[in-house]
Amino acid sequence: RFLSVLPRAPAVLELGCGAGEPMARYMIERGCRYTGIDYASSMLALAEARFPTVTLRRADMRTLVPEETYDGVVSWDAFFHLDSAEQTALLDRMPDWIAPGGALLLTVGDREGEVIGRVEGEPVYHASLAPGAYRQRLGARFESVDIVLRDPNCGAHSVLLARGRT
Repeated sequence: RFLSVLPRAPAVLELGCGAGEPMARYMIERGCRYTGIDYASSMLALAEARFPTVTLRRADMRTLVPEETYDGVVSWDAFFHLDSAEQTALLDRMPDWIAPGGALLLTVGDREGEVIGRVEGEPVYHASLAPGAYRQRLGARFESVDIVLRDPNCGAHSVLLARGRT
């Protein structure tokens, strides 16, 4: 759904790209001009080994100031590691990084709150605004904001797609 609203060979920025799986591979295989950022040098090293021809940078999404605009911005399994204040601040800035008509794709929580999950036995922080708060925050900057909670087509992720940046 994200790529269907973007132009051919779109410029896509991924926030929190990690080691590049699954999004970098998915975007690259579909002809995107991909740029990934992540704060963890070790994750970027893995991504660079897998995808040596794409642009990867070490950066913190909370303080990022992109040098260009993108047709689409995605944060898959990364944005929800920010607390609600950090998410809100980033939601206010991200639309400026997207070209008119572009799109934003995020994985979010299915309800407002904070939880500590586990990844490979280690505790990992997750936070989410209420789905309606995401719609309200992005609604003035995009033509549509759709949220599918626990989408069975996306591994039960709750997925936000904002389309048509104005």
